[in-house]
Amino acid sequence: MGKKGYGSCFGYDYQQYTKYIIKYVERHFNSKDIKILIPNALDGLNVLATARRGFKLDCYESQNEFVNGGNIDKFNIIGLKEKINYFNLNDKINIIEKNFFEQKVEKEYDFVFCYKSLHFDRNKHISKERKMRKLLSSVKENGLIYIYYHIADNEHDYINYPKEQYFRKLEMRNYFDDSWEIIDIIENDIPSFDVGHPFNSNDHTHLVGHVFAIKKYKRRKYKYTYKIFVAEN
Repeated sequence: MGKKGYGSCFGYDYQQYTKYIIKYVERHFNSKDIKILIPNALDGLNVLATARRGFKLDCYESQNEFVNGGNIDKFNIIGLKEKINYFNLNDKINIIEKNFFEQKVEKEYDFVFCYKSLHFDRNKHISKERKMRKLLSSVKENGLIYIYYHIADNEHDYINYPKEQYFRKLEMRNYFDDSWEIIDIIENDIPSFDVGHPFNSNDHTHLVGHVFAIKKYKRRKYKYTYKIFVAEN
């Protein structure tokens, strides 16, 4: 049991992840000694649950209130650092206080779990293609990635559903070439309920999609040497 009030201001952890996905990951590697990346830690949503299962992970978070505590809208937020200390998870969770999508990809991970990050306003200045490229480049060969993403309710409305934050139907599959095997991809036709949270304090709904994939092989970069012969007359 956790301390009362130490839950996330974003509600419960993503149940599909805690009940099924993380168990699949453990079976896939037959080990908990793997490297995991969560590109937006928020105030510990999904992060603490991962660490408490025995995994070590890197997580990025650039919003100060989520890391150190504070207030956003009507929410009094207990910071992730305090929660990590309380649950004694300092040896499991490494917080990087930067925006993942603004960093150069330097590490590869066995498993990358991206929950809503592509949709956040703080990332809307970065193109969707660049965000996806950074995520996919962060996965090791034989590694796994799971992405939970938002889909435009109206595919032709680019004002309320900007293209850098919302995917259009069937668009996600195009980012996975033949070096990937898609285990599962689902795009809902019925919007999912979401409780109010910082930056969107009223209860609301989103049309969402999920993709789960394995990197079969890493694309190699080849260098070619050319010799040019000039014929003499």
